Amino acid sequence: MFKLKKGWRGVLFLLLIFLFFIAGVPFVGNFLPLRIKVSFISAAPMELVSEVKRTVPERTTELWWQLKGEAIKEKLQGNVWIKNVLFRRNGLFSRVLNLYITSREPKAVVELKEGVWLIDSEGVYLKEVSIKEGEGKERVCLGRDYCFSSLWHLTASGEGMPSSKLLVLGIKVLERASLIIGERPSLLRFNSGDDIYIYFRTLPPLRGFLSELSNEDAAKRKFKQYLEVVSLIDRRSVKKRYVDLGFKDMAVIKPLGAG
Repeated sequence: MFKLKKGWRGVLFLLLIFLFFIAGVPFVGNFLPLRIKVSFISAAPMELVSEVKRTVPERTTELWWQLKGEAIKEKLQGNVWIKNVLFRRNGLFSRVLNLYITSREPKAVVELKEGVWLIDSEGVYLKEVSIKEGEGKERVCLGRDYCFSSLWHLTASGEGMPSSKLLVLGIKVLERASLIIGERPSLLRFNSGDDIYIYFRTLPPLRGFLSELSNEDAAKRKFKQYLEVVSLIDRRSVKKRYVDLGFKDMAVIKPLGAG
């Protein structure tokens, strides 16, 4: 009987040691060094890379990251140049935390009375820049990082914003265009005699779009909302001079008869 109790005591002792070990692994793990590796999914300007490195520590502890990690993520996502931030571990017990950052890329230049700005394909204003006088229209370079070619001009004005002259570089208007003026240009004014451009919410199939638009029946079947906008412009009605197109994603397309 004494030997049996002694044997049970040994098993219980080993079980307690095992339980303490299981409970202690996370506790100890919270204080082990954790390496944070930053990777940029897309090309990023050097000033953004430097700012991210200053914000994210190279080494820390699991506990510190649990307390501060979300705040760091929010700070990174608050940067206008950063489109997305993703955290990922290599494995369950890995001491390396991979931080993947997708940065925004300039796709056009917008010149307003307030200044000249770089914007991305979603219409997000990234950075105010300056274009030196005397630079040709064939190619414009902004600093050492960004150069654009193929310059188009278009004019538009709307309620709640000043008349604007846009310099759109790097976008072929009839093939790839996603550009917005200001934060939310819900009202665009089209004056008779001006070059007319329509701002659509989504991009229709652009190849052959203008030729199909000339066929009214085909346009009614495929592009009802676009035809309606064209009709509002063609009527030149004073009451319908303002066309409500308050959408986030817009394309720039010449309507029928605009030249």
